[in-house]
Amino acid sequence: MKNKINKKILSKKISFESKDFKWFSYYIFCHPVAIIKALFILIFYGPNEFLVRLDKIKELNSFANIKKSNILTQIFAIIFIILFFLISILFFSLYKAFYLLLYVIRKKMKIAKNKKRLNGISFIIPTWNKKDMVLECVKHLDKIASSEAKDIPKEIIVIDNGSVDNTTEALNNLKTTTSLKVIYSKTNLGFARGINLGASKAKYNYIYLMNNDMIPKPKLISEIVSFAKKLLKENKPFFGLSSQIFFYDLKKRREESGKNYYRPDFGYLYVAHCVNENNLQSSSITGYPGGGSSLINKDIFLQLGGYDKDVYLPLYDEDLDLGFVAWKFGFPSYFVPTSQIIHHHQSSTKKLSMDPNYYMFKNWLTFILKNYDSCSLILGHLLLYPLRMVSDKRFGDYAWQNLKIFHKILYKKIILSRFKIVYKDSELINFLKFEFNFESMNEK
Repeated sequence: MKNKINKKILSKKISFESKDFKWFSYYIFCHPVAIIKALFILIFYGPNEFLVRLDKIKELNSFANIKKSNILTQIFAIIFIILFFLISILFFSLYKAFYLLLYVIRKKMKIAKNKKRLNGISFIIPTWNKKDMVLECVKHLDKIASSEAKDIPKEIIVIDNGSVDNTTEALNNLKTTTSLKVIYSKTNLGFARGINLGASKAKYNYIYLMNNDMIPKPKLISEIVSFAKKLLKENKPFFGLSSQIFFYDLKKRREESGKNYYRPDFGYLYVAHCVNENNLQSSSITGYPGGGSSLINKDIFLQLGGYDKDVYLPLYDEDLDLGFVAWKFGFPSYFVPTSQIIHHHQSSTKKLSMDPNYYMFKNWLTFILKNYDSCSLILGHLLLYPLRMVSDKRFGDYAWQNLKIFHKILYKKIILSRFKIVYKDSELINFLKFEFNFESMNEK
């Protein structure tokens, strides 16, 4: 039946008259990405399918909602796109020049033997005006910490980012078996600064970063410690180990798992969690250890400068950035599915005035600018990102926000170039392919 319908559609006479060129040319101007996709359909599926798609667009009256922009506004937009393109070329050219200059002094990143040792775990929990939630988190964590991996010393550090709901007082009055330290800041330091402060105060070689809206499940610690010991025994130092994440509300569509990946996306970036259950049954490498539920080597964390508090503003993607950088310098991260935790998803970011996804997508461009080294990735970004800016004004806004901190991003990029690259960014950024190659290499 379906084939008969398709034949009818293909046999339908589709006209492309002169009057169509007016809206078609306007569509090209506003949606160049869609037109490029349409051209792929023309090449691979033929003119019939191309014209069918075009006819459907007209039938759906897709152009009815397109507001005609002021000509002056369009001119300014084009000038900005050209300007951003030229400044980006200068940005990457300056980086490449500094990269060559630092070639002689570049060295491989290393960890001292005594700092690889699992001598204890410091749990770090940043919080802000979530007294009841952080108390619940600490109580559950204390119960598990005192009963699992008893040979491993532990401490809990809570960073109170200027809460006004008596969080610090409530935590100080809480009786715990595990050592509990509360660090109060008069101002809200934000996520990155809060974590960095906690790491600087941590007693042990490994820190476990935990959001205040997390509830640890039994075996969270014992399973991740067991996996860490196995790697260290095999002389495989790592940056981070991610626990498996489940949502508190089981009816919610799963968006997190703790196993992350990234890939290039038409001059931009796509980052996501693996949520296919078949890929979450056994331990494997992961793109980066999430900042809300992962065990991390403190020495690598501090050598890399901690979470970047200067360019990932005001929040999001600091963990993506640091995990990717650690990978480049030879320190993998792994996903441990048997170590499990429950998350009240985005309970803290609900208080933000803007949709938190805006910051995430904006910071994906920051990530590209800071971490792309290979000419192929840089060239792809330079050629394709301007097309995204033309087709969707959001990408222009992301560009403007990053343009204001270009100097800071360049400085961070140059500082990191003092270390030798072990895994190329062009390999890593296609992470699903990289994972297959990595596992094949380790099986030999």
